[in-house]
Amino acid sequence: MADYDIFFRFYEKYKNQRFQNINPNDPLVLEVNKIMDNTGQFLHIADYIEIKILYLSKNYQNFFGVDCEKISPAIYFERTHPNDMKRHALGRSKVFQMASELFHSKSDDLFISSHFKTMTHNGNYRDLLYQLCFKFTKLPYPTVYGFQVNTDITDIMAGQKGYHYYVGNDKSMFRYPDEELLKVGNVFSDREFEIIKCIALGMESHEIAEKLYLSVHTINTHRRNVLVKTGKRNTHELVHELQERGVI
Repeated sequence: MADYDIFFRFYEKYKNQRFQNINPNDPLVLEVNKIMDNTGQFLHIADYIEIKILYLSKNYQNFFGVDCEKISPAIYFERTHPNDMKRHALGRSKVFQMASELFHSKSDDLFISSHFKTMTHNGNYRDLLYQLCFKFTKLPYPTVYGFQVNTDITDIMAGQKGYHYYVGNDKSMFRYPDEELLKVGNVFSDREFEIIKCIALGMESHEIAEKLYLSVHTINTHRRNVLVKTGKRNTHELVHELQERGVI
């Protein structure tokens, strides 16, 4: 498994040169590439104020099948499964909001991670985990860099329900994914999450019951259960929080 400290070392070594003109024979670069070869991961580093990708690891091309020189930040969104598109759009908005807040606050590192079904070079969809670390830097000029580690977690997610989601400054959450990590933020069953999304659209219990071919009693039971799980007083409060987090 990858020790993510190596990505921090890579960042610190090359940040002042904006991750340009990196020596491919640098022992650190070789070690990073070896780790990602073994794990099937790939890495990108971007300036989130200029919205520009600065560095891509070679395994990036293996997943997307596109020459690194032709890749833009939009490729993640373009390759997202239609069922995950709205959630991904909310996540993208949250990413740029976090980068802006960090730029103005100049505070400690921030982390965000979630996963979306993403199309590979051969047209198949895989569960791709995006783990992004934001770092404010003063040199060579004030900006916010983000280095993102991408991991195919399709096999780990098999049989699991719901979505992993994390936003915060806990560095321990930025590590090689396992089942424990992927359960963070994943408190709802698929059915509960489906009902929450209907509530967010302003639907009443009888409308949701009709849409999902369930009884009103069953819908109301699910509504009570999600409030118990989250400790919220009402579904309006729950929906508002999930929208703020970019989950729905």
